[in-house]
Amino acid sequence: MIDQSVAGDGHGHHEQNASDEWANARTLGRLARYLPDGSKSTALTIALRLDDPGARTRALSGLINCLPEHLQTEVANEALATARGISNEWLRTRALLSLALQLPADSRLKLLREALDAVTGVENEGLRGRALSGLASYLPDELIDEGVATTVAIHDNQGRALALSRFARHLPQATVVEVLSAAPDIADEVLRGSLLSSIGAYLPERRMDEALDIARSIADAASRSEALCSLATRLPDAAQREVMREALDSASSIEEVSTRAEALTALIDRLPDDFKSEAADEAVVAARATVDDEMRSLLLSDLASYLPDELRSDAMLEALDGARQIANASSRAEALSGLAGRLPDELRDQVVSEVLALMKTTTTN
Repeated sequence: MIDQSVAGDGHGHHEQNASDEWANARTLGRLARYLPDGSKSTALTIALRLDDPGARTRALSGLINCLPEHLQTEVANEALATARGISNEWLRTRALLSLALQLPADSRLKLLREALDAVTGVENEGLRGRALSGLASYLPDELIDEGVATTVAIHDNQGRALALSRFARHLPQATVVEVLSAAPDIADEVLRGSLLSSIGAYLPERRMDEALDIARSIADAASRSEALCSLATRLPDAAQREVMREALDSASSIEEVSTRAEALTALIDRLPDDFKSEAADEAVVAARATVDDEMRSLLLSDLASYLPDELRSDAMLEALDGARQIANASSRAEALSGLAGRLPDELRDQVVSEVLALMKTTTTN
């Protein structure tokens, strides 16, 4: 049985802000597959001690499949009860989704339907659009029509266009073109770039120049770079190479080093082979120049897989050193957990123990 005496009750059994609790929830999810049997009860106790119901749902959900069978159903039921107790429909939708993704197909379908029902209760149409955008990629065929109908019912043009863009592969081409036409009116350039990236693969060829023009008009270089790269994959070889070059140049032009490193890393997989090393080399320089320990660690870790073997190990050790320099204990634990899956087994076991020790200090008096 789950020991309810350790569950978060909001009465100050430990002092931790919501940001730290969410960091701990994400950390537990990342660590779950690497937890030794003797540490699983400790991880479960940490999850139950989280006061924020959304964070607690996410933490419990992330642990379900690493636990012994006799505990899996019990923990899933505890996570479900916690999620259903969230009164805010937007937050409840997110919690239900985090749980649904850890469940078998039949249970997942029921919970995704419940999450979709919760979305309809989100009063703010912008948030409703965001909630639908988050759900769209995970809805099974049985729920797609309902998801699209819920999205079409949104009156807010930006919220509707953004959510529809995530359903693009299920939409008639005429509707995808309507979404493209709405793109210039989206004030947030990050969202505008994201919309273009989502619909690029489903646009008719005759509208690609229009999409490229909208992408080129984005002032934010990171968003422009991502949109151009996504759209380029639809183009003939010569034009594709030219637009990929534009995307790479846009990312390289970013002044802030961590943003530049992040944008360059996001491109590498999709670039022509002779552009990849240029992007990786620039990204490494920018990542190493990043002052913030947490961001530097994350960037180097993400980059490591693109580096030659002789450089990969050094990058991961740099990332590990950066993570250990982070002052906030919950943030340090989260950064270390993000490295666990990329470390050699012996070093991974050491990091898992280190993270659990940190989390115990942040969730007890």
